[in-house]
Amino acid sequence: MPEKNLEIYLNFSCNQKCLHCFNTDSLRRKNKNLTFNQVARTIFKMKKLGYKNLFLLGGEPTVHPDLMKIIFLAKKLGFKEITLFTNGQKFSSWEFAEKAKKAGLTNCYISMHGHKKNYTTLLPE
Repeated sequence: MPEKNLEIYLNFSCNQKCLHCFNTDSLRRKNKNLTFNQVARTIFKMKKLGYKNLFLLGGEPTVHPDLMKIIFLAKKLGFKEITLFTNGQKFSSWEFAEKAKKAGLTNCYISMHGHKKNYTTLLPE
């Protein structure tokens, strides 16, 4: 039986304005960050229901003001994997990366986009 994965979209806020992104200025204005209490209630409830892994997404989850508290709570509750989907910009700070690791972050998926139409041509054959 596959493990249950919980996905939480923390926000619509972002520290970039990528041309290809679905997250338009209009969406950003209309939608607010989830509060720490909203996220905490969801995490507690879903952990009781047997969810094992937590995926944090956004907008850009690294700009959420309570990100480290959320990661720490998930770790304390026993989530096996805590994964962040990010543009990676905040990870240019060693201090931020260390805080995330110490809080309990286990995985990070970083989106990388380039200016070339077909980036696969850059890969070895």
